[in-house]
Amino acid sequence: MPESSSLITHQTPLVVDTNQRMSSTSSTITTSNSIWVMWNSGIITTTTSTYSSTSNSLIWTNWNNAITSASTHGRIHYTPREPTPVDIEASGERAKARERAQKLLNSCLSSQQRDQLKDKGYFELDVFSPEGEPRRYRIERKWSGSVHRVNRSTGKIEKTLCIHPRITTPVEDSMLAQKLMLESGMEEQLLQIANHWN
Repeated sequence: MPESSSLITHQTPLVVDTNQRMSSTSSTITTSNSIWVMWNSGIITTTTSTYSSTSNSLIWTNWNNAITSASTHGRIHYTPREPTPVDIEASGERAKARERAQKLLNSCLSSQQRDQLKDKGYFELDVFSPEGEPRRYRIERKWSGSVHRVNRSTGKIEKTLCIHPRITTPVEDSMLAQKLMLESGMEEQLLQIANHWN
């Protein structure tokens, strides 16, 4: 795929290196659309009516200066909006849902699992495979990549699984669903639909 370029023109001075600032009121930087391509090519060309140079010593600084300068002129600009009453209400509803999910999860955990979750951010459970092999799983309090099969004797992670609902739910509801699947003999189904990392 051919490398494409874009021109960023701005009206503020551009820092060429740490000791020199151009006094020109207008400058143009030619940059690659891909940071990686630009980084590897090691070249930024700066041109004004009285100054032209090619620099490969301060690529990252020049790149950031160009982006910062462009953003101050409306080319790259984001201003967070004030929350609306609907946003505030939804935030309150999410907080209530999370609180209910935490209570439900805690009611389904043993005292040892509740302590693990409070102290370590995860709980462990032992299950049996369909062949009767004992296995230990660790379920972390996070959205993705939260289920780990761990070695029962060393505690080291053997496999990481990513399985969660397609819709946004409190993470504790997802943790409880994962726990119930593993405890109710649905380990094979969970393994079939989860993404795996070794």
